[in-house]
Amino acid sequence: MLPAWKGTEYGLTLLLRNLQNFRQLQPNKLMQKTLEQEKQTQWVKILYPIPPGLNEQIRACRSHWSKGAEMKKHWTNTCATESAGSPKFHGEVWVSFLWIVKNSGRDWDNTSAAAKFILDGLVESNILTQDSMKVIQQPYIHFRRKPKKGEEEGILLTIANSPIYEVVPLIPGIN
Repeated sequence: MLPAWKGTEYGLTLLLRNLQNFRQLQPNKLMQKTLEQEKQTQWVKILYPIPPGLNEQIRACRSHWSKGAEMKKHWTNTCATESAGSPKFHGEVWVSFLWIVKNSGRDWDNTSAAAKFILDGLVESNILTQDSMKVIQQPYIHFRRKPKKGEEEGILLTIANSPIYEVVPLIPGIN
């Protein structure tokens, strides 16, 4: 298990994005507001093993209802155990899933269905109060097809109590 990190890695990025987006505000007031927000930002990164994808889940459920239930329980407990010791979040959170996979032949939609186990594990370990859309704000899912040198295959989850990314549509009119 990779230890959970806390820090302000995104602080400078957040500051720069806010300066770019809110130029009409006075820079001194904006900088003060951004630095105060950065001090209050809490975030954590957790590396999980890659759970079975949607195809494996469906196959287990079709073979016998107890097989699917057993798989769900096992992986939810595994993810809860991996999350143990992480800080607790109350209220809205922003999450980013980075799938680091060696096998790029897997379907992204099949693979990303495993987020269910992770989010349920976070709720089970009381790190999140719930995993509904009231709490989870626009999850960001992305993939790295080849691990960097020395990097493990897995799912690197980042959770924060304020936005950790900015999605800007490249096509006008797309929200």
